[in-house]
Amino acid sequence: PEDTGVETLTNTKNRTKINIKDYSSIIRERDRFRAQINYSLLLMDHPSRKVQIDEIVDIATEVLTSSRRTLKVDGEERPIEFIRERYRKLTISHIKYLLESLASHTNGITNVAGFIRTALFNAPITMETHYEALVNHDLAAYED
Repeated sequence: PEDTGVETLTNTKNRTKINIKDYSSIIRERDRFRAQINYSLLLMDHPSRKVQIDEIVDIATEVLTSSRRTLKVDGEERPIEFIRERYRKLTISHIKYLLESLASHTNGITNVAGFIRTALFNAPITMETHYEALVNHDLAAYED
């Protein structure tokens, strides 16, 4: 084979070749997502959760850079562009909401990556209602 001057990494599981250009685009997407969620401020607010925040960023980056046409989220195969659209709406508030949810989740999670992928997908459409329900619950308790 001809030497193209491009280093190739090989994933031994499925033998998919990823060239450095592709890897660079993954790094750019990770950096873009970090900026989107205000990663630096998130780490300042939650320094002890850095590993967990980095896991969330990595899972989001995998979704945002996936070459698949569909991905399983919330128990269903969904078009990747639909999932990406939701992920592009995520903010620091959604990540804090996810961190709170993970901290209060007492049931065992068998597929952590799938759980986080689904939680990120649902966060933009459930966070406000979740917090409103908490406020309503607290107000009802206060009135009693």
